[in-house]
Amino acid sequence: MSENAKWYVIHPYSGYENAVKAAIEKSVANRGLEDMVLRMEIPMETVTEVTEAGVIKEVERKVFPGYVLVKMVYSDDTWHVIRNVRGVTGFVGTSSNDPTPLTEEEVYAMGVEKKDWQLEQVSDSFRGTLYSQVMLPNSAYDTLAIAPDVKVVSVNSDGELSDSIYSMEALEEKDHYKIFMGGNYAKVTIETGANTGRSLLLVKDSFANSFVPFLTEDYDTITLIDLRHCREEVQTIADGCTDVLVLYELTNFTADNNLFKLN
Repeated sequence: MSENAKWYVIHPYSGYENAVKAAIEKSVANRGLEDMVLRMEIPMETVTEVTEAGVIKEVERKVFPGYVLVKMVYSDDTWHVIRNVRGVTGFVGTSSNDPTPLTEEEVYAMGVEKKDWQLEQVSDSFRGTLYSQVMLPNSAYDTLAIAPDVKVVSVNSDGELSDSIYSMEALEEKDHYKIFMGGNYAKVTIETGANTGRSLLLVKDSFANSFVPFLTEDYDTITLIDLRHCREEVQTIADGCTDVLVLYELTNFTADNNLFKLN
């Protein structure tokens, strides 16, 4: 039955979130409903504050004050056990008697659950940069895997258009790693259709290519630039993005003579 559980939002009195959470957990245990009410969360974040005395300190605060999240199988029993807890004013929804569950995208965005990525191995005979440098004859092959469920709207790689971040034809070539967006380009723009209101500039080397699929559910647009080849003004690209991530293999980062372009 737990596979039917969904996340709902409870509205307690402001400032009583922790007390309400504890009371619900106790009531659920007393009634033996642990298989129906599975988890409760009050999302927290760490922020840096400066006191009036100029002291910098890190504090924990609620991400959504006045709300408690519960993962449960909705039924008359679970509704009553939660609704009758002192301090609960109702569920978030069209009405308190008709709560609306969070969507999967909302759950992941809130950070209360992480996506269980399904991976598919596509190569067991890959040898990358390190092998080409040392050329040890008995070196073991690496495996490559993709997340086949990742879908995007479009990929623009220096003007070359595609509707997938995977170039499956690369498996017929020597460099299987080119399966990720066809290899290295000066600039790649990915439109995901995620509808998050967020966009990312990813400044990277080739090692980051295999990480890109796991960003597609968090950003509407992902712009990748390789500083070795990109001739555009980095600041201009960054101005159109909500977030910036620099992702390199360490030795590549320390040896990259193009990092001055980030100034």
